[in-house]
Amino acid sequence: MLRSAKFFKYTLMHRVYLENSPFPHPNSFLRKITTVLYKSLDMWNINMKLLHLNLIFLTVTLSACMPSDDILTRSFGQGDRGFAPTFNNDVITTTILGERIGKRYALVIGNSKYDNQYWSELPNPVNDAQDMKEALESLPDGKKFEVTFLLDATYRQMEDAVREFGQKLQGGGIGLFYYAGHGSQIADNRVEGENYLIPVDMNSAQETDVKYHSLSADYVLDTMKEAGNGFNIIVLDACRTNGLLTRGKTRGITRGSGGLAAMKESEGAIIAFSTVANTTALDGNGRNSPYAKSLIEAIKTKDITLEQVFKQVRTKVKEETNGQQSPIEYTQLEGGDFCFVSCPGSQGLAEIERLKQEARQARERAERERQARIEAEKMNQEFSSMESSSNSQFNHVK
Repeated sequence: MLRSAKFFKYTLMHRVYLENSPFPHPNSFLRKITTVLYKSLDMWNINMKLLHLNLIFLTVTLSACMPSDDILTRSFGQGDRGFAPTFNNDVITTTILGERIGKRYALVIGNSKYDNQYWSELPNPVNDAQDMKEALESLPDGKKFEVTFLLDATYRQMEDAVREFGQKLQGGGIGLFYYAGHGSQIADNRVEGENYLIPVDMNSAQETDVKYHSLSADYVLDTMKEAGNGFNIIVLDACRTNGLLTRGKTRGITRGSGGLAAMKESEGAIIAFSTVANTTALDGNGRNSPYAKSLIEAIKTKDITLEQVFKQVRTKVKEETNGQQSPIEYTQLEGGDFCFVSCPGSQGLAEIERLKQEARQARERAERERQARIEAEKMNQEFSSMESSSNSQFNHVK
C-alpha cells in the first residue's frame, strides 16, 4: 500500500509538471522523445537570442570604448574619451560617452523665519528649497538625487548637516549643495571677503557673532572638496534684498548694495551665485525667487549640460528682473559633461541600457527554464524508479 501511495504521488507530480510545462504534451514513448527534442530546440533558440543581444551590445560598447559592468567601479587614468573616471575612490564619478555619471547626493537648505531686529523674515526660501528638493528627486531613474533637506535651520543643524554630507560624499558620486536665505560677507582686511550663510537663530549683526555662529561658505566648499568625490555643485541663492541689515555694528558686513564676495574657483567644482558678487538678489513676488524659479525649470530640461543650464538661468533672470540681477558662476570643471536629465546626443547610452536589460531578462528566463528542467529530470528519475519497482512487484505476484 505504501509503495502504491508513493507511485500515485509521483504519477500525480509528473502529471502536474507536464500540464504546467512550457513543453508539448505527447504521450507514452513519443512523449519522452518529443520533450527531449523540444528542450534542445528551445535551448538553441534561447541561446541564439542571447548570442544576438550580446553581439549587439558588444559592438556598441566597443565602438564607445566602454568596458564591461564590473569595471564601472574601478579606477583608471583620466581622459575625455570613452570611459574616464575622475578620482580613485572605490565608488567614483565616471564619464561614459562623454557624460559624467555617478550616484547623486544633495543637501538643500532653505531659511525664512529669521524675524528679528537684524535679519528680516523672507517669504520664499522655504518654498525655493522645497521645490528644489522635489525637482532633484523627480528626475528620471538613474538621475535622481538622494536629498538631505533642512528648513529654517539653526547654526548647529546646518554645520552638522554639512559634516554628514561630506562624509556621505567620501563614498564617491556627485554632490550638490543648495542654499536659499540670508547671506553676508566679512571683508576684514582682505581684498575679497569671506561669505557666511545666516542661520535662523542668528540674533546679532556683530561681525564676530556672524563669523563664528554662521555657516562659512568656504567650510561647505572645503568639506565637499576634501571628500574626494571629484565633482561638486554649490548654489547660493542668498543676500535677498529685503534682508538688509538695519542695526548693530556692520563693519565689514554687507549692507545696502552689498552681497556675497566673489569666490575663488575650485578644481572639480562649480560655484553658482544668484547674482554677481557684491550685489543683492531679489526675493521675488511669487512663490519663488527669480533665480530659483529659473533654475528649477532648467534642471528639468532635457539634452542640456550643466553649463547650458546656468546660461539659460542667467538669460531668464536678467529678462525677468530687467537687468537688475545677473547670476554668475565660478568654475574649474574639466572632463565629461554633467547633465541633470540627459546630455545632447545621449540616446546611444539609453540604447545600451535597453539592450543590457533585454539580455539580463533573457538570461533570467533561461535560468528559470533550466531549473524547471532539472526538477523535471529528478521527478522523471524518481518516477521511472517507482515504475520499475512496481513492475517488478507485479511480475513477482504473477
